[in-house]
Amino acid sequence: MKNFFLKQARKHNTIKKMTNHIEYLIDNNRKAHYDTQIYSITDDVNSNHRSMVRELESHDKHKKENGGGRASQATTTYILSLPEDLIHPTDEQWKEIYNQTIDNFCEFINENQQRKEDIGFTGSNEKYRKSIEQYNAIRLDSDTFKRNSVAVVHNESNAQEKASHVHIITSNVQNGQYLKMLNQTAGQSFIKKSYDKAVKNVLGLDPLKYIPKIDRLSKPDQDKLDLADEEQFKKRMKDNPKYETTDKGVVGGRKRRRRRTKPAHIAREEQHQAKIDLQASKTDKFNSDKKVKIEQIKTEIKKIKSSKKTLIKAEKNINKKSKMVDEKAKNLTDYFNNILQSDLMKTLVDKIILRGKARHIGPMELEDTETKLIKKINEDMLKSFEELDPIALTKFKADEKVRAAELEIKIKKRHDQNEFKTQQEIDNEKAKIEMNKPKQRTFKDKITDGMSKLGLWNK
Repeated sequence: MKNFFLKQARKHNTIKKMTNHIEYLIDNNRKAHYDTQIYSITDDVNSNHRSMVRELESHDKHKKENGGGRASQATTTYILSLPEDLIHPTDEQWKEIYNQTIDNFCEFINENQQRKEDIGFTGSNEKYRKSIEQYNAIRLDSDTFKRNSVAVVHNESNAQEKASHVHIITSNVQNGQYLKMLNQTAGQSFIKKSYDKAVKNVLGLDPLKYIPKIDRLSKPDQDKLDLADEEQFKKRMKDNPKYETTDKGVVGGRKRRRRRTKPAHIAREEQHQAKIDLQASKTDKFNSDKKVKIEQIKTEIKKIKSSKKTLIKAEKNINKKSKMVDEKAKNLTDYFNNILQSDLMKTLVDKIILRGKARHIGPMELEDTETKLIKKINEDMLKSFEELDPIALTKFKADEKVRAAELEIKIKKRHDQNEFKTQQEIDNEKAKIEMNKPKQRTFKDKITDGMSKLGLWNK
């Protein structure tokens, strides 16, 4: 077993209900207490009851005067029991178990309150800061807790298959403070822990080492017990229309049928199986998600590899084209160098100059002719460069603009200093001298002239 049996309930929302319950617990004349030996651990039940009533009434009055309401739950009820086939403790043992349980419980609660106080306020709404800090400052005193509680032992050693147990009814208001931690999850866990610790200390019993009676039976005996429980339930419910009919218009009709409580061993087996199934479901989901993730990763790896191959292929193509461009640029450069250094180009330039001189073309016109020739060569070069890298073409055009600007400045400077004009005049004078210079007559010319005069030769 994980814990010894402990039941916690909140069934008293008024002082009257609390009073009626206490009277019931200590009444030996009740039918349900026929075989029960009742022993009050609380020395003076009436005194403790009055203390609980005073706390609750004082709290309700204070809340009413300050615009609040009464406590939603007047008390908290605990039932501490031990398996009937294990032990029926004596009254003194129950008293010691009760005292140690309450001492342990208050200690655990105070440690938890201290932890929360050390952490401090963690909320976002500042208007709750003060109330939360006041609540975290609450500490429980075991003596005060016992004075505002009623504890009654019901010894069932004379009854058949009934476990002895202790009823504890404690006020939810102590020292003027409403103790909501008693019914919080932490409080429920602490009371179980406190009870198990007290039982182990007083009786030396560990719930983890106890095997329930039903689990010690054989499977056939468990099935017989289960069948007997079912028959007993049907017999008890046979004449109760509230639980036997679901017909509309019949008394008790259309109401939820009451179901028989499952035996403890079956409930435990189902709970255990449910945990196994849940864990298996989580494992399957994890494995399924893992496979999906693996497939996604594989797909991403394939994409990356494919992209890498594409990039490598593109890089190879770029390198190949770059080599082709470099090779073409080198060939083109060599081609133009060969043209400029060739005898043909030199002869062409010389002929242009001689033609200008022979036809008395001025230096300006001659320059224009040379410019046209060079411009044509440049255009051919540009057409070839367009097939090359655009960056080289842009650089070439930029260099051409710079050279054109430098040439324009140079020509302007020469005009301003009359250097260019003086050279032009010199050339014109040389040309006129050559034109006016008398031609030397050869022997052939003299004979030709003589024969012409005699009518023997026609020019």
